[in-house]
Amino acid sequence: MDRAPGSPEVHRQLLYELLTAPELDSLLSLETCAEYLARWDTLRPEQGNRAPWLALPALGLLVDEKLFGPDHLSKRLALNLATVQQIKTLRASDLRARARRRYQNPTRQAEMTDAVAAVEAYGDAIQRGVEGTLDLAKALVVGRPPKDEPEEDETPPTPEPTPEPNPIEPPSWAGESSDALLEGRDEDLTAIADAIDEAWTAFEEAPSDDIEIPVTLPSNQREVTGTTAINRKVLDWVQAFCSQENWGGFLDTSETYLPVALASAADRSPVFIRPDRVVTIEGEELSLQALLTAWDEDLPELIGRHTQLAATWREFQAVRAGLLPHLGKLIYHARSWLDGRPEILAQVRRYLELAATLYRETQENYHVMASNSPDWARTALEALLALDIVQVRVHLPNGKLAAKAVLLPTHPLYLWRNERLSTLLRGLAKSTSMDAGDREVVRKELERPEQFLSVVRLGSLPAGHGLNQLLPLTSQVEGLP
Repeated sequence: MDRAPGSPEVHRQLLYELLTAPELDSLLSLETCAEYLARWDTLRPEQGNRAPWLALPALGLLVDEKLFGPDHLSKRLALNLATVQQIKTLRASDLRARARRRYQNPTRQAEMTDAVAAVEAYGDAIQRGVEGTLDLAKALVVGRPPKDEPEEDETPPTPEPTPEPNPIEPPSWAGESSDALLEGRDEDLTAIADAIDEAWTAFEEAPSDDIEIPVTLPSNQREVTGTTAINRKVLDWVQAFCSQENWGGFLDTSETYLPVALASAADRSPVFIRPDRVVTIEGEELSLQALLTAWDEDLPELIGRHTQLAATWREFQAVRAGLLPHLGKLIYHARSWLDGRPEILAQVRRYLELAATLYRETQENYHVMASNSPDWARTALEALLALDIVQVRVHLPNGKLAAKAVLLPTHPLYLWRNERLSTLLRGLAKSTSMDAGDREVVRKELERPEQFLSVVRLGSLPAGHGLNQLLPLTSQVEGLP
């Protein structure tokens, strides 16, 4: 298939790879393919053979001038897709760290400064609901920072008679936490968790913009201090949507930048998910407890066995209540804190078991219940799907609507991501011997959000306002996907 008479063979190969490479399946739908081909045709009269790679943003990819370079096309496209996922889920603190990175080579420094600015502009565009334009080469500078190279000098350097040893870098607080987990230093993990608790107690007594967490590691008596920037507006809206009574909710806004929309949620008449009155059916307000009790009563006759959905829900509520006092720590220090609090981690694991039981039983028996009582069946399932999610409908300047959502710290998928990461790192420590470089690579790879979560399914709750669609993971708000 040629986009125009005389098109290079490589263009046909590009279309073939898009259609057949399994790693690119997530790119393709009828709508995106049509948009890509239309964009290609629009660009072709002026851009010629540059049009195919300039049109890549229509597929959700980055502009790639080297698309037709020596790399195999499918490999280059897969790199593009992986880089998009990495950039979209990059924490603001990580991007600031890239911006602060200093190179001796001024060319390298300029490349990093330019790349960080381009990635920031790309992220801002996505948050506004418009298509961002970012070059893959610049994204890779941020995603895979280049090593420093001395500036070329025609005059050979004078050799140093006795080179001075490299200064010892102060230990990283987050790195120490990960190393302690990988090396099984439980006493250090407990000390880190104690320090986090003390720091948050001080913060609650005298709130500030930062939390400083000093800790002396028992294993080597080394002193390590970590400083975390705290967004108090995030804490405010999380605590409003995530409480004993409120389990998420819905927000309607014209603010396209999600963090700003959430920060002003209290002024936008949010609708909360409240399990004690989750729905009104035929004029009667019903709780999720009542709905699940009805399932327990009806299912024995329908499937020939008893279920314990209502009892499971009661225990699920009780375990969640025990996590609510720790929302700040679950947002900003989830894994480091949980690793040193085995009793809390055990509660989280029980919480995940209960959630799995609720989701599995309702899913497996949904069609049976729907044939008996469609409204009750649908409402129970949608209520469970909506718990501890903030749904946001954004009215864009062009008149279109955008759908966004954020998982709260007590959402099972958010907690599962942190629990699973802890379990995997402990397992690696016991089964393999890794040097410092290997540990860092493994830790960073496992901490990528897309390794644990790709999409979330939403129904029509609360009160018919729900987004009622499948949403992919695209970004984070202070670590909340």
